[in-house]
Amino acid sequence: MIALLDDDPRLGKGIGELMMRRHYTQDERLPGMGYGVEETRRNGHRIFFKGGDVNGFHHLLAMLPDRKTGIYVVSNGEGAQPALHDLVDRIVDDQFPGRAEEPRPVGGDTSAYAGTYLTSRPVGDLLRFGSLMNHVTVTSSGDGRITTTGLSPDPDVAAQEWIRIGPGLFAEQDGQERIAFSADGVLAGGHQEEATTYERAPAGLYLALLYSGLAALLIGVVAIPAVALVRRIRRRPAEHPAAWWLAWVTGVLILPFLYGLAVTLVIAPSDAIFLGSPTLTGALLASSAAFVLTGGLVACTAGAWWKGWWRLPERISYTAYMLGAVSFMTVAYLFNLVGGVFA
Repeated sequence: MIALLDDDPRLGKGIGELMMRRHYTQDERLPGMGYGVEETRRNGHRIFFKGGDVNGFHHLLAMLPDRKTGIYVVSNGEGAQPALHDLVDRIVDDQFPGRAEEPRPVGGDTSAYAGTYLTSRPVGDLLRFGSLMNHVTVTSSGDGRITTTGLSPDPDVAAQEWIRIGPGLFAEQDGQERIAFSADGVLAGGHQEEATTYERAPAGLYLALLYSGLAALLIGVVAIPAVALVRRIRRRPAEHPAAWWLAWVTGVLILPFLYGLAVTLVIAPSDAIFLGSPTLTGALLASSAAFVLTGGLVACTAGAWWKGWWRLPERISYTAYMLGAVSFMTVAYLFNLVGGVFA
């Protein structure tokens, strides 16, 4: 930190200045990225910061190059990550109060920005599922105003109000953050990760498919053996029982998947994803097996209607179960919840 702030030649000629220079930004009106550090502004001062997180340990390095000042904050345990940024902000406010820019509001219709957005940063691993569960919602809230949920780094602040100050540019009400929408609807800014953008996506539809499919699978896990037991007692065995047991096994495989996913999310999701976890691996193998068996459900459904298996209510029930499985597995595939060769 000291070497960077002093542009120490032992790092290499001009390396300190080069690292704390903006090299990329999602929008020229927003802070951006240096080399290995992210840029933000507070009270009119440039701040370059770098955070790091492992299970049980979190730190934040913040440097004000124009003031030759650095701040290094460390915490042990979990749940204090947002407090690190808050502490840095308070130190800057106390030592370098300055004046934040006060742009003039611009009115107008903001309904074009309304919708749900998913972060584009995690693409190829299980973290993509986190983007679905932590999506950003934008609503138009009056002349030149919007409300967002999911952008705040503070878990205690659910909603933020924003005032338009330029074409696609919004300033946080009673705050210093900025967000911007590009011409193609990409959202940037407003959070502590300037390298991240948010793209419009039907998060509500994905969640509806996920939850309805999960409900169908869990109901089937209980209902299929219960109906089979009743039929056995009444000595009325079902036709083509293999199709029903295929449906039951598909649902049962979701149980170890849910258990493994829940354990991973509760204990240490980042460590499990980056370092590997037998529990997570087993969960993804279970979901992969269910993914394959779902293809069998589709084939059995087609056979049931083509060959006239069962009575009409039974065919409808099987079809509904198949659609639930397809809905769940489609979202699982799109958000990397299916392991093995399908991930």
